[in-house]
Order: sequence, then structure tokens, then C-alpha cells
Amino acid sequence: MVEHPDLYFILGALEDGCLSNRVDKGEYLVEFYQKDREWLEQEIASRLRKIGFNPVIKRFKQNYYRISIYSKRLYELLAQMKDNLYVLLKSSSLNDERVLQYTQAIYDCEGAVHKNLFRITLWSKEEQKLILIKQILEEAGIRTSKIIKSRNISGLPIYGKENLKIFTRRIGFRHPVKKAALAGKDAMAQP
Repeated sequence: MVEHPDLYFILGALEDGCLSNRVDKGEYLVEFYQKDREWLEQEIASRLRKIGFNPVIKRFKQNYYRISIYSKRLYELLAQMKDNLYVLLKSSSLNDERVLQYTQAIYDCEGAVHKNLFRITLWSKEEQKLILIKQILEEAGIRTSKIIKSRNISGLPIYGKENLKIFTRRIGFRHPVKKAALAGKDAMAQP
């Protein structure tokens, strides 16, 4: 399977999902979890269908939904892409559709829009990933602050109305709740 650009959105969405396998049983699983069913349908399930999979969304626990796909082919492809992700992020910019798709998904999954301040923060346990994304954002004209730490997690904040406007034009949210929160800050229409 050729690396379709939508696969990079799916790879970024694994921030709210997982790759797992039981080789002895021949099980290869790709899962996505999300509170917002609409986002799962529009952003993940539709992309998976484009590349030949038939995902089903099911309720998981009380307030979550899940897509589970048992596929060795998809599992191995995403695992390989994940292994090569840092190389891609080091050598590319938001002008590369793959990087843009990945960045959009990771912000949909792990980005937080502050209620009162003009601030978006991307959270991750992988500080190295945040360092690379910081570089990509700054090359795109989006000024970021220094990476902060809270317990075992790091955050990459973007402050200021102008930076949020640039973020909206270049990346934007696809997640309906985050999209609405950012629109409420007068950060312009989403792409």
C-alpha cells in the first residue's frame, strides 16, 4: 500500500488510540478512542474507507466511542510510519501534505484551547516530538513559547491572538469542540 496522505492524519490520531498485537495469535489491532463520535466518523472512519478499510464505530464505556480494526497490513504500515516519523518531521514543513495532516490530527487529539486566554497547548509525553513540532510551527510563522512540563507530560503553548489566527489559517482544528472553542476567540474562520 502506498503512503496515502490521509494515513498521516490517521497516524497523528493514534495519540488517542493504539497499535497492539499478539503475534502468537496472529492479531494485529489498530484502535482509536474519542468522546466525539462525529469526529471519529468524519475524520477517521472516512479516511480509513478511502484507503480500503471498513471501520465500525461502537460505544466504549459510558462517554467514549471506539474504532477497532484488525488488520496486519494497516498495523504494519502505521508502525513503519511511526518509526520514521521523526525523520519526516525533521526534514519537512507544513507545506508537505503529510506533515500538515499529521499536525492537524495531533492537535485534534492532544491540543487544548484555554477557556480564557488566547492560548492553545499541545500536550505529549514525548518531548522530542514537541521540539520537532515547535520547529515546524515556527518555520510556518507561528510563534510558540518554551516547552513546559507538568509532572510526566510536556506542553507546547501557542500564545496570542495573531498566532492563533495563523494557526487557524495554516493548521486549524477538525475536532468540533476545539474548533468551536477557537472560533469563540475570534481567531477567524477555520480552513
